[in-house]
Amino acid sequence: MATGVRCLALRFTIPAAGLAATIALALLYQLDPESYYQILALIGFRPNRYPFSDFQAVLESVDYWQHGIDVYEIYEKGRFSYPPLWLRFAFLPGVEGTNPLGLCLAVSFFLALAILPPPGSGKELLPRLVATLSPVTAFAVERGNIDLLMFGIATVAGVLLLGPLRRRATAYAMIVIAALLKIYPLVLMVLTLRERPRVFLLVNGAAAAIVLATGVYFHGEIARALLNLGPSGPFSSAFGAHYLPDVIVGMDTLPLPDVIVGMLGMLHPGFSPRLVRLAIFAALFLAMAGWFFRMVRWRNLRSALTRLPVSEKMFLLIGAALIGGCFFAGTNNGYRGIHLLFTLPGLLAKARMEDDERRMAVQGCVLVVALTWAGFFMQQGPFRQILLALGIGKFASAAVVGFLWLLSQIAWWQVVTLFIAILIACCSTWLEAVMPARIMGRVQLWTERSLGA
Repeated sequence: MATGVRCLALRFTIPAAGLAATIALALLYQLDPESYYQILALIGFRPNRYPFSDFQAVLESVDYWQHGIDVYEIYEKGRFSYPPLWLRFAFLPGVEGTNPLGLCLAVSFFLALAILPPPGSGKELLPRLVATLSPVTAFAVERGNIDLLMFGIATVAGVLLLGPLRRRATAYAMIVIAALLKIYPLVLMVLTLRERPRVFLLVNGAAAAIVLATGVYFHGEIARALLNLGPSGPFSSAFGAHYLPDVIVGMDTLPLPDVIVGMLGMLHPGFSPRLVRLAIFAALFLAMAGWFFRMVRWRNLRSALTRLPVSEKMFLLIGAALIGGCFFAGTNNGYRGIHLLFTLPGLLAKARMEDDERRMAVQGCVLVVALTWAGFFMQQGPFRQILLALGIGKFASAAVVGFLWLLSQIAWWQVVTLFIAILIACCSTWLEAVMPARIMGRVQLWTERSLGA
């Protein structure tokens, strides 16, 4: 009996805490809105005047489109930047449905957390609870962002992918539907490498046909929606592979790199800041890869992943694919970091194992939890105000925040390098099962020699 209660407590403590925090904030918004705004500002981001504003923008855009208004152009609510399939959902309510549907999104997100593999102990519960009750989660829930829906779809798909072929086919269909609504979940189709060649070809052929047909039909609207995507500035909780190279070459208010770029331009007429960004990007990638393979032996990593419980391994791969794909695809607002929560069950399970790769898993857990709280220390977070209140000058406080932002970007590169390596290791293991032994043996030998395994 005690064991059953303990298992239930470990599984439901995190979603219960998240739901309790959401209910408390909702009540505070109704009773004392100013305190509500102050608490969210202390967490690390600026709340909008009304909650669930991102979802409200979608509902308004659908309503305007149904009344013949071109929402891709400037109108009183801005520009529409989601896939055009949303505009065909005439069954959605108008803005009057914002609060109930926004609450449904929030509740479904926390219920999805209950589906994830539970912590193995109270010691594992703590980092997952800290990561869940973080600025990343608060940002996503307060905005009512569609990424909450993507999280729920990915969670259900992860459970179905652990079942027989019929359930796996349903999961792949859900991934394609999610991709039509938000594009980036399409990276989860990398999981089809687990399938037999015939199933792999059928599933990906059908998915490609659906995505291409939709792209051809809506190509004009998709191009306009992509143009409406607004970039997020540096020194914020947003993440992406381009931020660090952009800032280093002086794209944003840094004079010294501009001088260096000018000097190099005099030395070589064909030199350009874009080339510098590409060179810095390549250097960062190689540096992070070198860091990873100093910590981890390739053969040991593959062996360690095969020993993970199948559920923890599946959600680790889902989180690794979503975060890795989004990181290299472009700019991502901070709330997309909720997908980091997928990776913690697998990393913590790996940290339980007493082997050579335990250090890698522990460091990955620390970095993931730290990144969920990075918004607290960024320019829009309260940390700079705390420094100013302590008597630290504006220049010094800005320098501290800038340094912390730099550390967060390096942490993103480290975490994403780890995730990409995990994906490659699992994919190579899956391919071994379907490729001829002679070809796979040569590929494995070349990989081990290249990576120093």
